[in-house]
Amino acid sequence: VKAVAPIHPAPGAPATLIYTPMMVPTGALDFVTSPMMVKMAVYDGSPSPKLMPVMNGVGHREPVNFAGGKKWDAYLAAFFSSYLRSDLGGAMVIWGDETGSVAKDSRISNLHSNKGAYIQLEAAEASFKPGQTVSIPGKLVRTLPLTKEAPYTFSAYRRIAHSFDVDAKFE
Repeated sequence: VKAVAPIHPAPGAPATLIYTPMMVPTGALDFVTSPMMVKMAVYDGSPSPKLMPVMNGVGHREPVNFAGGKKWDAYLAAFFSSYLRSDLGGAMVIWGDETGSVAKDSRISNLHSNKGAYIQLEAAEASFKPGQTVSIPGKLVRTLPLTKEAPYTFSAYRRIAHSFDVDAKFE
């Protein structure tokens, strides 16, 4: 399993056993599996890269497109495309902070996310010519506990203002 998006997750199975990137979309009006319960039972315990957007005006039946809502479809497609196809565009929709991303969606009332890791570079700038490759020393900083041996690969990176963003994933 390379990615998971549990629909209506409930307490039961230990979230500490989820070793794959996870997106847990939920609705602010879901009174059956409330966002608070989902966060405590599933999101908080997972040691993997994870995202839990809470959308305003969305209830329990939205994930099954009740009444043709389809509010999560594009984000779920981007999430799975990011991890199953190594799609940088999908990664930017899920983990980015630009227009069109989950983070910029005005319908999202609360966004819990942890990419799992980031790169800390020793230099903020590098000079190079077209076609030239430049190496900048740095280190991978984990933002989640290491609970399972797994090598990392870097599938995408980009410049953001005064830092870099990276998609580090389990191989």
